[in-house]
Amino acid sequence: MSYALRPALPADFADLGILFQASIEELASDAYSDEQRALWGAKADDEKAWAKHLSGCLVLIAEEDGEPVGFAAMRDNAIIENVHVHPDMAFMGVGRQLLDALERLAMARGAKKLSVAATDNALPFFERLGFVAMRRSTLSIGEEWLPSMVMDKALAANTDDEA
Repeated sequence: MSYALRPALPADFADLGILFQASIEELASDAYSDEQRALWGAKADDEKAWAKHLSGCLVLIAEEDGEPVGFAAMRDNAIIENVHVHPDMAFMGVGRQLLDALERLAMARGAKKLSVAATDNALPFFERLGFVAMRRSTLSIGEEWLPSMVMDKALAANTDDEA
């Protein structure tokens, strides 16, 4: 299935915060404790900080029938900051489509690789899309630490030079 993609606008940030929190609460429950998920999701409670985070990124929204069903954010054309999908849309290709679009944009802007600090629940997703585990890490969120994996994906070289 293909979803409509568009760039996020500041007016979208509150809805993306709600989607972010729903995604974490339901899709990360096997990997993280209630306390970890609550602190992680609370990042979207501070509207100014959440808007500042998203404003520093290229954010794409996937929509179905005009409603956001997922979003992905990339910083500096090379670092994947967020990929979150509404729980009802998990495993339906939303995240893949968003990440494929960010990858194409990064390549068009000259990036040689993408990196992500993948949470444990997202490891299989990123592995399926060609990301390779580089090292174990942790993400600090308030008083909690979330185990994660730094992963990289080499981007295809521009073949125009090889002709």
